[in-house]
Amino acid sequence: MDALASTKGHRKSKSGAKVNKQKRKAFEKQKKEQPSLAEQRKNPKAFGVAKAGRARKTIQRNLDRAHRKEYVPQHNRAEELPPPISVVVMGPPGSGKSTVIRSLVKRYTRHNLVEVKGPVTVVSGKDRRITFFECPNDLNAMIDLAKIADLVLLLVDASFGFEMETFEFLNILQVSGFPKVMGILTHLDSFKKNKSLRKTKKRLKARFWTEIYQGAKLFYFSGISANKYPKGEINNLSLYISRMKFRPLTWRNSHPYMLADRFEDVTAPDDIQRNPMVDRRVTLYGYLRGTHLKPGMKMHIAGAGDFFMDSVTAMPDPCNVPSSKKGADGTVKKKHLTQKDTLLYAPMSDVGNIMYDKDAMYINLSQLNYTNPDTGDVVPDEQDVDGAESAGTSGTRIGLGGEGVEMVQSMQKMDVVFDEIEETEETATTGDNSDSDEGSDDDSEEEEEGVTEEQSQLRWKENMVSRAAANFLEREQADVNLMEVVYGERQKLHMTERDLENEEEAKHNKRSAKKEDKDDDDSFFTLKRKSNSVGESSSASEKYNTINAMDCSRLHLGSDDASDWTMPDVLEGIRNRFVTGSWKRVNKKSGDDEEEEEQGDDDTADPMNDDEMDGSFEDLETGEVHKGAGSDDTKRLREEQAKRNAEEFGEEGEDMRLQLEGFRNGLYVRIEFSGVPAEFVRYYDPKNPIVVGGLPNMEDTLGLVRMRFKKHRWHKKILKTSDPLVFSIGWRRFQSLPLYSIEDTNERHRYLKYTPEHMHCHATIFGPMCPPNTGVLAFQTLSNNAEGFRVSGTGVVLELDHKFNVVKKLKLIGTPSKIHKNTAFVKGMFNTELEVAKFEGASVRTVSGVRGRIKKALRGEKGDFRATFEDKILKSDLVFCRTWVPVEPKQLYNPVTSLLTNVKGSMKSTLGLMKTTYELRKEQKLAVPVNPDSLYKPIVRTERKFSALKVPKKLQANLPFASKPKQDKKKGAKKGYLSGRAVVLEPEEKKKYGFMLRVNTVRRDREATRKERQSQRNAENLKRKQREEKQFEGVHKAEKKAKYRAEGKDAAYRAQKAARG
Repeated sequence: MDALASTKGHRKSKSGAKVNKQKRKAFEKQKKEQPSLAEQRKNPKAFGVAKAGRARKTIQRNLDRAHRKEYVPQHNRAEELPPPISVVVMGPPGSGKSTVIRSLVKRYTRHNLVEVKGPVTVVSGKDRRITFFECPNDLNAMIDLAKIADLVLLLVDASFGFEMETFEFLNILQVSGFPKVMGILTHLDSFKKNKSLRKTKKRLKARFWTEIYQGAKLFYFSGISANKYPKGEINNLSLYISRMKFRPLTWRNSHPYMLADRFEDVTAPDDIQRNPMVDRRVTLYGYLRGTHLKPGMKMHIAGAGDFFMDSVTAMPDPCNVPSSKKGADGTVKKKHLTQKDTLLYAPMSDVGNIMYDKDAMYINLSQLNYTNPDTGDVVPDEQDVDGAESAGTSGTRIGLGGEGVEMVQSMQKMDVVFDEIEETEETATTGDNSDSDEGSDDDSEEEEEGVTEEQSQLRWKENMVSRAAANFLEREQADVNLMEVVYGERQKLHMTERDLENEEEAKHNKRSAKKEDKDDDDSFFTLKRKSNSVGESSSASEKYNTINAMDCSRLHLGSDDASDWTMPDVLEGIRNRFVTGSWKRVNKKSGDDEEEEEQGDDDTADPMNDDEMDGSFEDLETGEVHKGAGSDDTKRLREEQAKRNAEEFGEEGEDMRLQLEGFRNGLYVRIEFSGVPAEFVRYYDPKNPIVVGGLPNMEDTLGLVRMRFKKHRWHKKILKTSDPLVFSIGWRRFQSLPLYSIEDTNERHRYLKYTPEHMHCHATIFGPMCPPNTGVLAFQTLSNNAEGFRVSGTGVVLELDHKFNVVKKLKLIGTPSKIHKNTAFVKGMFNTELEVAKFEGASVRTVSGVRGRIKKALRGEKGDFRATFEDKILKSDLVFCRTWVPVEPKQLYNPVTSLLTNVKGSMKSTLGLMKTTYELRKEQKLAVPVNPDSLYKPIVRTERKFSALKVPKKLQANLPFASKPKQDKKKGAKKGYLSGRAVVLEPEEKKKYGFMLRVNTVRRDREATRKERQSQRNAENLKRKQREEKQFEGVHKAEKKAKYRAEGKDAAYRAQKAARG
């Protein structure tokens, strides 16, 4: 009784499909029973507006808040199965990037990642995947990753603070559209005092908010345990990553692109052996993002150049999400993530059962045994065993017993020759029996329980030679070639359809002659085909496509299958494929109730189940509730359109769909390029990203691009016209020579020699065309050893054209040779009469402001002309003509090929970039040339003496008195006799004057004595100070030495840290 009383009572389930069903029923019942809102508010006084002013303010406030939340909606290109989210982990060297990725991979997949190389794709939910990429400390990689990143995890070493690479990357993100950014502070365990830790957190958070926005999320990671961060902190980070919603950016939403996670060199080995530097044929694999990719589109490999695609093929998804695995009825079979699901795909990091390199493909077995050549013993590879256990995969196990190995070795030494036909029949019969024995091993396990291990081994050795011969002959008869099964037979690529039909018929007859009662395991390597709804045999074109299923995207159609789309009858046949309505709505409505009940019974309590969730969540910091996109009409319409497209095309029309609309985003594609330089394969590094971006028709041509440009405020020096800069526009990085200008009020673009200090200007460059409003980045150097801020300027593309009018002011100066009343002959301004004729009618002006106009050239004098002025000019006046000369931008387009060089030495000489004049003078140690004409000389002017103004007497008589010239000299006052009278002192006055002289003499003597004593005291004080300084000279020297030593250590640490990246 006590045992029964102590048993636990039934606990009612609080979550799950059954509970959700009960909640829905209770809510519907309550909704039916409760009165409507109109019935509740029958009393107008109880629910009326008490204060009209307050109600008006409340309504206005709500309208303002709603208006501030409005934004221009961007069309989301995401399909039903979107591509993985690109998460770039960026930070300076030693900040913990690899540790964060390893911790997140462990959190999602329970896999210990040894080394992070290339993209790492994990499954984070039923319908969500994440691709992590560690950003190397290279400016080229930072630029490329900023263009494709959906989320950036910005790591900051809290013990050191923000570094230059962090600010550079943030400025690159701003130009690229500024994706979502979350900060992570690491190395917090290095702080010994909590007070200093709190101050550092507060200071770094304020600086981080200044660069991003107020309220940007910042995580605090403490110490490392077992080479990973604490689970709680990683779980919090993964929670925020799962809640992130990404707004589509304009550039990515209008261009297809791909981050390659696999790279293979498929060039013929014979060609490489003959010429190691021959152009290669490479294939790149990755998830397609952005808009649809057309097969004939030109692609740009960032850091390598522009290439045309030889082929593009949709491949099976190597890291598929469980929600994409649907049954025949269209419902999702799987509601939970299990260990059998492929949760991790990182081919560059050698993870999983397949490892890829640039020459071949290897299959990693979870346990590998090999024979020691010295002793002949079987030794297991412990490294493979450990790797298999960490990967969590089951591989092929080979027993450790020595008898099996001895059998294999004895078979290798045997020279079995079957020359007689009678032996062939006998061994074939034995082979069938052996196969049946192997197939029934599982059924006979219960019968052989009493048999000992030794007896079983002896029975296994019976008829070993005959069974081996039978297996050998059966394999020879099957003649299965794995390459032909997977890729198709190469000799049939160019066969006609009739030949293919005949070969298929012959193969069918050959198969029908064999026995049909074989076990299913025997047909493992048999190529199985889907049955056709019309009949067992498909058409000739379908057979042709099935046989020629090479790893490429070219669709080989027969002549009979090629349709003339210009004919109206053919167009009518595909009209229903472009109807936007759905013919299955009626059937869908009739079965909604039944489907809801079935789904309610099948649902389980899975936190990753998004069928009943609309994506709504509450911001834990601000308390603001964000509604999910499930209630958005745009998303609903997009899902309906995607469903209609899938219904119309179906499974059999996937090839046709790819032809019509291109390769949509989310597909895992294989792109093949030819003519790729050999350096691309030679200097390949999986840590550097390979970004492949699509180029529309307009963007593959060269022309002039005008942009609004501004020198970055953190760049040290102003920029000079025609100094080479590396521009990052769109997918490309190239070097060009900018021409700076500024627009005046009359819409004239005036030439600038240097960029303004704190304002925008216009820059005109020669380069590839790109759409307006595209962000522009400019760099003077891409070297990792450069000091200071490397982002030279930022801008945005304004317009494109084949020619832009930029003018430069030029003043032509001349001097008058002959002067008449209002006419003068001017020389020295032109050289020929033709130049004068070109400028006839142009306005001229003197330094004193007298305006004039050029009339005619003088005969016999080269360059002299006659000009009229509004007043008579002087011979000392300078006459100048202000002109505007057009300035043409220099045409230089030098693409940056960072993937074709060694990144560690990415100097300008290595990348083949143009150097500035300053860099050339510095390398060759040349002085700046001085032009004597450019030096400012002191202007020596002789003082001019003007003659007196002569006014006629008649005019003087008519002038008022104030305006009449005063030609008489001013008469001074007459001196009296007192000025020339001698002064004779009286005796008393003489005594007083003599006394004052003696007093002044004594005073001067005392002042001289006081000055002498003061100088002596100053000399004594100086000697005393020198003795004291000499006494403490050693102490000061030691202090300076310690100070300089600390500064040197700090500088060496910074240089070492920069060199490690």
